[in-house]
Amino acid sequence: MRLLWTHITPRRRLQLLLLVSLMVLSSFAELLSVASLVPLLAVLSDPAGLWRQPWLRPVALALGLTSSEQWIFRPPSC
Repeated sequence: MRLLWTHITPRRRLQLLLLVSLMVLSSFAELLSVASLVPLLAVLSDPAGLWRQPWLRPVALALGLTSSEQWIFRPPSC
């Protein structure tokens, strides 16, 4: 591996390091997207379960949400 590394130009080394860095960042983004799927399915299957979470109630009230359906069907405000 070291022999191969010595034959690569410095520009290609930098490109390789940037490529590997982007691949690592991409894998973390993929992990987050897959991990967020389970809570989304839980909310869709039981929207009332959100009100049973004590740490989410203040967030809902601050956003002006009063029912479970508003968590799912509320359009994003810009």
